[in-house]
Amino acid sequence: MTSDNLNWALMAAIGIIGWFLKGVMSDFKAIKSEVTEHDREIGIIKADQNNSSKRFDELKSDFKAVADKIDMVILKLNQQH
Repeated sequence: MTSDNLNWALMAAIGIIGWFLKGVMSDFKAIKSEVTEHDREIGIIKADQNNSSKRFDELKSDFKAVADKIDMVILKLNQQH
């Protein structure tokens, strides 16, 4: 092979490797984007679960307060009779 042919072959090989790496990097970026979106969705779900848990605790506390007031009313009614 002459030196020109060798240079062309080397440049072609570098171009093919570069094209391949560009495709691989593009795939990695797409996967990273999907993982980031998935992580964001998981964060939203966890926040919703935390909010739901807090709201459940608030409702449970409110329910207990209402139940205590009903008990007091029942006691007062029993004392009157």
